[in-house]
Amino acid sequence: MSLLHNIQVAGSVAASTAALWRGTSAFYRKGVRQPEKTLTLYEFENCPYCRLVRLALTELHIDVNIRPCPKNGTVWRAEAKKIGGKDQFPLLVDDNTNTVMYESGEIVNYLFTTYLGKVPNKWQPQEMKKLLIGSQACSASRLGKGTYAKPNTQPKEPLTVYTFDSSPFGRLVRERLAELEIPYKLINIGKEQAADMGPANRSWNRKPYSPAKGSKRETMQAELNHISSPYLIDPNTSTKMPESEAILAYLDNTYGK
Repeated sequence: MSLLHNIQVAGSVAASTAALWRGTSAFYRKGVRQPEKTLTLYEFENCPYCRLVRLALTELHIDVNIRPCPKNGTVWRAEAKKIGGKDQFPLLVDDNTNTVMYESGEIVNYLFTTYLGKVPNKWQPQEMKKLLIGSQACSASRLGKGTYAKPNTQPKEPLTVYTFDSSPFGRLVRERLAELEIPYKLINIGKEQAADMGPANRSWNRKPYSPAKGSKRETMQAELNHISSPYLIDPNTSTKMPESEAILAYLDNTYGK
């Protein structure tokens, strides 16, 4: 990695630390009823309220279609307002239940109630207030990255990104996707077992790494021969690639102006 990218990663690590690394593990995956149709979330990366929803989605292990709506954006904001009636984010659309809703707290409650059947103690209102403080600290540390739209050209088809919310490398990519207003499907690959902790492809206990049986990481490894975050798939150019620095350069060269 270049020195500049190492500095960017260090800043992103600090942001994850500010949020106490929530959005790392798929805590509730075993009890979750996965939605038949993929949910859609209109949001922008550095919004602390949007982050709360993404944290919940990571912990629930639920994938989601992201429609980036950065400030001064012109691609998805009008559609979001047409659907929900307000210029407000986050906005969740769940076609499984014909639900359209605002307010991060209400969305989080809905997600847990609908797909887990209960709201865990870690996500009760008082705890969410603490989470919001961490999320606000995370946003402040990013100095506006992922907040404002940049000149862009749009892909014909949405991209796909494998990552999880607290991933320092994944955050850098999501910020750029937000700034370029590029739609993508977020495949949440939150950590599912103790062996997933630490560097990709290497277990913290020095034993040969093996993803959990039947897990998203096992599927990812089988299909892509790769396991780390982030991983980008662009069907518009038949591109499949890992490594945040390379992905950022690709996004700028392909969709930036």
